Amino acid sequence: MLRAAWYFLGAALVAAQSTRPWDSTEPFPVDTRMPPFGERASNPVKVSIRLSDLASFDEANERLAVYAVVFLEWPDQRWFNASVKLVNDICTSSGGCSTEDFQRALQWGEGWIKGIFGQTANSFFRAVRSFGENVGFVISEDVWTPIPPHLFLKTSNNPLGKTEFDPVIYMVPKNSSTFFEAVWLDRARTFFDVILSYEHFPFDQQSLDLCLNFDYFTLPAHASVSEDLVKRLAERWDSASDISSILSSKFVAGMEGQGFEVVSVDVREKVASEMGSALCINIKIQRRVSILILRFFWPLTALLFIPFAGFFIPIELVMPRVATGFISFLSLQVFRTMAYTMIPKKSSSLLWMDVTMFSVTVIMFASVLENVLAQAMRANVSSLAARYVDNLSRVTFPLVATLMLMIVFFMGGAKADAMLNFTVCLLLLSFWLLGFATAVVVYVRRLPHMLMKTLVKQIVHTDFRYASVLSMDQKELTLVFKQLDAAGLPWNKV
Repeated sequence: MLRAAWYFLGAALVAAQSTRPWDSTEPFPVDTRMPPFGERASNPVKVSIRLSDLASFDEANERLAVYAVVFLEWPDQRWFNASVKLVNDICTSSGGCSTEDFQRALQWGEGWIKGIFGQTANSFFRAVRSFGENVGFVISEDVWTPIPPHLFLKTSNNPLGKTEFDPVIYMVPKNSSTFFEAVWLDRARTFFDVILSYEHFPFDQQSLDLCLNFDYFTLPAHASVSEDLVKRLAERWDSASDISSILSSKFVAGMEGQGFEVVSVDVREKVASEMGSALCINIKIQRRVSILILRFFWPLTALLFIPFAGFFIPIELVMPRVATGFISFLSLQVFRTMAYTMIPKKSSSLLWMDVTMFSVTVIMFASVLENVLAQAMRANVSSLAARYVDNLSRVTFPLVATLMLMIVFFMGGAKADAMLNFTVCLLLLSFWLLGFATAVVVYVRRLPHMLMKTLVKQIVHTDFRYASVLSMDQKELTLVFKQLDAAGLPWNKV
């Protein structure tokens, strides 16, 4: 029964209506919450951006703060049509207007439109709502504009705001239409989130996308703006840079002060996606590695080669040899901490810096072990074997260190994959250590034969009494006699 009562009540209300909305010949009232056109990317907006200065570049938090001048312009014919309709209604209700009166009325309407001006966004929206009420629009708290939310001030109602300066918005009657214009001046900062990668640090080239994200209905397009207008409105703009008219010379100098060189600037329009459109200023910057070489890599290279001096110290001087290698190895830990402190953001992936520090650590650790090996050879095998280890180290250690540095710097500058870089360095170090160990083992195995040959050569020398002879210690003599015993000479059979 209750459902039937509601049905008959609804039918009665529908029947009571004189006309249905879709049958009405009157235009549907304009709702200020809706754009002029309701299709996807159907409302064009011209966007002009000039970056006057760099405020800050927070690499750790991936945030860029700039002083920018931004211009937005978009048409909305509805407001002009509404003002013309208002003039026609006034003329009709007053018994008609002459051509002269009608033109004066249109000028009056245009003057009214020119008065729609807001030094802040809220004051502009209040003026728009007041004007909309007078021309018969459906008024609500919201007024549609293509302005991205992050270009408004950050408030509790707009948590996405990333600018410290409210736009100046106003209406302009132009060519029998109405245009809205919004201007952001470089009096305060605007923040952009960027994505950075440090795989090739410090040879990294970063791509900064400064994007303005528009809604589903908006079609953004980049438009140029005159240099005179920018200079007249901007407070920080000095002159256009040689790289692009979008960047000022002051902005480029600010990037250089942060240790980057601006490589290129490109405008990208991402249009007609389901989530909306975007206009991005893509700035490619290259880190200036020269200052890092002077401050860090040159001292690190010097530290790497210091232990090699210990190979030239006589084998008998144990403490100086150990000190040159071990103290340098301990100092490397300070450089290691400095290296990872320089990387702006922590990363769990393999970086160029990981490969470099790993290779340097292996070589310096091997130099410490070389001292241990040389002392062990002198104590247990032969002084000749110890000197052979030193002679081999004097050649191979500097050679491998130089080759390794050339590889890591070349592959870093070429932006090679960090894993490929690591594989090449690991193979180089592995083959070197394996070859070094093989050479020492072969020398020790051949040492008795070499001692015998040297001893025989000295004995059969024509001037044996005055010839310089090879001095052998007890361990070397033991090796000689063991070799004689193993050869099965006649006295072994007695």
